Amino acid sequence: MNAPLSAAPSAAALLGTFRTTEVMDQVMQSWGNGDNSGVLFGLRGDPYAERFKNFMNITINNISESNAVALAIANSTEQEETYVPIQTLDDLAYPTPTMQVVISMYEPVRQLILDEKIAGYPGISKEYLEEEDDNPYERLAIKNGLAVYDKNNPYYQDMMTWEWRSSDPDLKDEELEAIRTTYGFIDSFLERELSPKGERRDPTDPYYSNIGTY
Repeated sequence: MNAPLSAAPSAAALLGTFRTTEVMDQVMQSWGNGDNSGVLFGLRGDPYAERFKNFMNITINNISESNAVALAIANSTEQEETYVPIQTLDDLAYPTPTMQVVISMYEPVRQLILDEKIAGYPGISKEYLEEEDDNPYERLAIKNGLAVYDKNNPYYQDMMTWEWRSSDPDLKDEELEAIRTTYGFIDSFLERELSPKGERRDPTDPYYSNIGTY
């Protein structure tokens, strides 16, 4: 009768193991714990315990970091068509695809891409940003209804203007607020990163890339 296996058999189970009594006796005599219990990696009696510990720490840390990145990417993919406000460095590092477009079209970021000081997001080309000279997200979320005041005349203000285009995205109030929050965060981020003491981190890849010439 054939029964399904719950897991693939190990190589040792298929091929058997090989050892010689002389080699095992020598290992036990040289490195054993004195009670015939043998040697386990990283425990008492292992001459390479510290190296093994360092190896495991590095391996586990890398796996944990990789898992965190994979989870963040998976979460952003699941929220592909959502406008999620960028409020932290992690938010900026792993935006949804929709927010990648919103961020790329923001003038300070767009100009960095056009000047080839950052690469930007995969799939959003420099040529696309050159053609899209109007940022509907900034216009709808920030510029519409904005009044400009004359500093020399506190009683004077320019007329408020509102502009909508047939190609504009249909944004809800909470989505407009998410865009305003995001652009405010990016302004603060770039001001800090481009200051004399800033790290010049790339707003489209803040953990791994810097602003410069790519």
